[in-house]
Amino acid sequence: SRLIDGQFPNYRQLLPESVEHELRVASAELTDVVRRVSLLAQKNAPLRLSFSEGALTVSAQTPDVGEASEAIPVPFDEVMEAVRERPDLLTRLVDVFCRALSEAYAQVNTLAVDDTAHRLAKVLLKLATKIGQHAGSEVEIPTYLTQEEIAQMVAVRRERISTALNFFRRKRLIQYTNHGHLVLNVSALESYAS
Repeated sequence: SRLIDGQFPNYRQLLPESVEHELRVASAELTDVVRRVSLLAQKNAPLRLSFSEGALTVSAQTPDVGEASEAIPVPFDEVMEAVRERPDLLTRLVDVFCRALSEAYAQVNTLAVDDTAHRLAKVLLKLATKIGQHAGSEVEIPTYLTQEEIAQMVAVRRERISTALNFFRRKRLIQYTNHGHLVLNVSALESYAS
């Protein structure tokens, strides 16, 4: 290694001085579980962490491959003690769980009722809301998304996404920038999705 002259950035100012919550998990055990579960996860598939009484569950779900999950025991009493000390945390936790449940219900309903193109339209509109950048009457998704990544969001095979994206392009619901970013005709997509 080599010592570099100059002032090293003060990274400590980015770290909080104290923490509100603390969860103790053996790092080697967590690392092993994440490594095993991530074997199933395809590129860019998220690993999900969920807490239940006495356990932290690490899971990954990949369309066409399946789901893997593994639980690590954690002292639930410590989590409950934190909630007892800060009752406002319970309200925030319930709010987070309710929103997650509402989104899961909407997603199950969409999977059961909508075809690929309608599901894709809803996913694109959600992306437009969350990360889109307005350009007049259109919205650009400022991130390059592969068809495989979009397929994972819509829960279909990549080939079906390719067909749906081409259909949307022909109908002028979407277009691509020179950098491969999606540009959405939001009003037309909303009309199509309804």
